[in-house]
Amino acid sequence: TVWLEFRRVLFRSNVAINFFMSFLLCLWLDNIFVSNKIENNNLLVKIEGEVDVYTSIDLKKELSKYIEDGERSIIIDLDQVNYMDSSGLGVLVAVLKELKKVGGDLKLINLPLSVKKIFDLTRLTKFFSIYKNLEEASK
Repeated sequence: TVWLEFRRVLFRSNVAINFFMSFLLCLWLDNIFVSNKIENNNLLVKIEGEVDVYTSIDLKKELSKYIEDGERSIIIDLDQVNYMDSSGLGVLVAVLKELKKVGGDLKLINLPLSVKKIFDLTRLTKFFSIYKNLEEASK
């Protein structure tokens, strides 16, 4: 059929494979959105989407940039995170360590139940300051 011939030609071409891989990468990077604003002398960072192996590198770069720019008190709102894997946890641990080195503080708020379970299972709740909402974290 025409479709099978099209697929055969498409996948013989390195250009086509590179295009396909770029397309997949764009889909993965689009699974996360980060926004920020200053709230009560804290940088409030809202993360939306999936924090996984495909998005964690960019998230780490973004959060590290805030620290390099002089932010010392960061609150991360995870309310709109619908999935987090171990690489996402690794990013948060690394950011916490970076902030501690410079005398900073990291607070997490609005953890969805699925994300909270991961923190409980890994016992990371002992290391992170976790609050129900912004009001609690701002006290």
